[in-house]
Amino acid sequence: MVNLGPECLVIPGNHEVGNNWSPDSSVAINSAYLQHYESVFGVSEWSQVQGEGINRVRFTGIDAFKLGSGLPEEAALRKWLDSLVPDPSCANHVWLIHPSLFADRMDEPDFDQNVDRVPWYFGLNQADRVYLWEVMKRTGVTNVISGHIHCRRHVVVEGVHLHLAPATAFPQWGDRWSDGDDTLGVLKFTVSGGS
Repeated sequence: MVNLGPECLVIPGNHEVGNNWSPDSSVAINSAYLQHYESVFGVSEWSQVQGEGINRVRFTGIDAFKLGSGLPEEAALRKWLDSLVPDPSCANHVWLIHPSLFADRMDEPDFDQNVDRVPWYFGLNQADRVYLWEVMKRTGVTNVISGHIHCRRHVVVEGVHLHLAPATAFPQWGDRWSDGDDTLGVLKFTVSGGS
């Protein structure tokens, strides 16, 4: 496994493990990509607490591309997700996933990948989105950070802050929403005083 120096919690993106599963794609998620990723970075799902006292924050990261893939790794991920329980000692629980939960809104229907390929590509399908959202809420989610869209945007759903992260390589979808910002960069969050 690679040693990145200071502690780093890593989740894979589409360039590491493949895109949304599709039978007609040569770059779709597959077991070989997943096994290679794990040999370099370790498991792609983890949940741990950082900080002390009122500044305790739980971080949970997963490879959300597994959802809907039908791969054996999806069943293992779902079993792991189903085993997660809330941690009442943490005022904040931050989830990290690469694809966005949705393209435009939480209740959007599935997109036809042959007609609306870009929004299909950026988010999770409805069944997997609903499942993951229920797991997140059950475990006390306060924030979700995702990066696949390459456009900075902040949305609040049921009191949970969803942060779409910018990219460092190239911008996308900056003109899709009035509150989107595709300026290249990074997100930085600071925990202080329990918030």
